[in-house]
Amino acid sequence: MQRAWMVRAGSDGEWEQDALNKGMVAAAWSGHLGDLSLYRDRDALQEAVAATYPRADVVRIRNWTGQLWKLADEMSEGDWVVLPLKSAKQVAIGRITGSYAFRKEAPTGLQHTRPVEWRRTDLPREDIKPDLRNMLGSLLTICELSRFDAVSRLGRLANDGVDPGTDKPEELRGVDTVADLAKTVAANGPVPMTIRDLLALWDAGSRNSAVVDRVRADLAGYGLSTTPPFTDGSIDTLIKVLSIGTAPETVARNRERAFHLSTIEGKPPAENVPEAADGPPEEIEEIDAATAPEIGLRISHLLSAANELISIPLDSDVVTAQTTMLDNGYDQLAVVDGGSLVGSISWRSIGRARISHDKPTIADALEDGHRRAGRKDELLGWIDDIVKTGYVFVVNADGTPAGIVTAADVSERFGEDLRPTMILEEIERRLRRALSVFTAEELYHYAKQYKHSTIADKKRLGQLRPLSPDDLVFGEYYNLLENDEAWERLGWKISQQILLARLDEVRKIRNSVAHYHPDPLSANQIKSLEGLRSMVRAAHSDARPGGGAG
Repeated sequence: MQRAWMVRAGSDGEWEQDALNKGMVAAAWSGHLGDLSLYRDRDALQEAVAATYPRADVVRIRNWTGQLWKLADEMSEGDWVVLPLKSAKQVAIGRITGSYAFRKEAPTGLQHTRPVEWRRTDLPREDIKPDLRNMLGSLLTICELSRFDAVSRLGRLANDGVDPGTDKPEELRGVDTVADLAKTVAANGPVPMTIRDLLALWDAGSRNSAVVDRVRADLAGYGLSTTPPFTDGSIDTLIKVLSIGTAPETVARNRERAFHLSTIEGKPPAENVPEAADGPPEEIEEIDAATAPEIGLRISHLLSAANELISIPLDSDVVTAQTTMLDNGYDQLAVVDGGSLVGSISWRSIGRARISHDKPTIADALEDGHRRAGRKDELLGWIDDIVKTGYVFVVNADGTPAGIVTAADVSERFGEDLRPTMILEEIERRLRRALSVFTAEELYHYAKQYKHSTIADKKRLGQLRPLSPDDLVFGEYYNLLENDEAWERLGWKISQQILLARLDEVRKIRNSVAHYHPDPLSANQIKSLEGLRSMVRAAHSDARPGGGAG
């Protein structure tokens, strides 16, 4: 029976290119284990793993053994395999083509392998429907994708890039409105979902101020909230929607507002708006609809701030810390004491401690414990620290570790924000240069859609101010390029209909970029920007052969 698997290529994606270029997946465990195919059974492998990692606890040994056994024994030729790419928001999909192989001379991380024929190496994550995409969020290096018809869906994705699955995870099927969500919470308790899935109930794909205001108000109207707040974290952060424990008079107001909203939207009100709940001791979304949305980037908006943070206790030992860093490819580890973050330990701090102590402890190698950012801290306030040290730990309100933000995370996020702006600037420069062939009167007619008689009257009265392509907005570019006479003048050798369709998409994207919100553009939106840029580059070059398109 054909199966499907996910295999990662290092905690920071350090083995991705080797895996793709050499046609394989690999498990980054020590080569000291030797050839895994020589172990007679899983128990024998577990004994070897325990001997290789003497400081690891029993639970971790069993977990690692299970993952290695999957690679060595359970995978089969013809199985599908997914490689999530850290270097881009994409995945690679391939088919296993042979048996497990031990590559003794290869570097650690590339010794335990399976050969793979990669069918697709640049599939955007968002092209995978949420139920299957969420399975790729597993923290394991190797795991089986056994739910949601993963085998046949990965086949379709590999062959034509289309996921035939549902847009909703199993627990959200039948939840199409906030009223449905309220009923589900009342019947089943807190509902887990991503922020993306929550926003979809309002047909929204990002958290601009208008969307945040409406979601907050509607959730409050149905007596619901989220933990953590839906404004906190990346758009794919997993949250829980839960009932709010409120005073009786507040419940009455919530019911009244729920009925009012449902009547306006033409939807029946929830039959059972929850009256109260013993909420968990977690931070929940403030339900006051008048609360202003967040402005600017918060620490929590960077994806890695929501990831599980690997840490070691203060009473552990240096050898365990070193082994854990080697195993995960880390340069530093969080150190906790009583559940709270007290500092960090790194290769540098361990080296320094060894100079001063014959047998250094974690406490001897502990680095500054004050470099801790709160989830709601503004990112800009921490940039200098992150640049200087390479990272900052993120803590919850109670001091427990929440994640880590690295210099790479900051660079990636700023790149995500800057890239669309640069593409849009190039598109507009090229369009304005191309449209410079038109006179001011022609721009008034084609772009602003003035009648010829109106233009003549304004010109006669001295009221026709100068107009150049620099004065036009995207909607006016569309008006001009839609005009067949103007299009003929440009002489562009591309499809007018395709360009106009893409231009209309980009016009909406530009509005999103101009009005800042914390969610980066999707891969499909970036594709639209790049598509229009490619068309304008080609068209303008055709229109001005030999000229500098700039």
